[in-house]
Amino acid sequence: MFVLLSSVALTAIGCDVVAVRTDLSSGLYFYDYFRVTVIPMAIAVFLLLREIPPAPVLVGLAPLSLGIYLVHPLFIEGLPLLGFEEWRFNPLWTIPAKVLVVLLLSLSSVWGDSSDPDTPAGCLMTCQGSTP
Repeated sequence: MFVLLSSVALTAIGCDVVAVRTDLSSGLYFYDYFRVTVIPMAIAVFLLLREIPPAPVLVGLAPLSLGIYLVHPLFIEGLPLLGFEEWRFNPLWTIPAKVLVVLLLSLSSVWGDSSDPDTPAGCLMTCQGSTP
């Protein structure tokens, strides 16, 4: 827990210090993947989540997780093209709303694909270890 909290704090402090001295886009460096504070933060979150017993609903959705991971960037990039841009509205509700919309769209697209056993997602849901 200490590693997680210190990584979050160092990321925020680093972003603030660099953003004040230069500009915000330079400060956002600390939030990119493979940065010195993000890697321990990700490992700490992973280890923390391993200690929590899995919810039955998540166990059922686990076979869809790779598909959700693969298609979610399409929805993240597509929503601004439809006029849903966070900076136009209050970020306190638009960012959580966008997360929920992207998750639901990704889940529904992969779930819809999983009903056909001839697709990779469908085989994950129906083959259960057998070779197609």
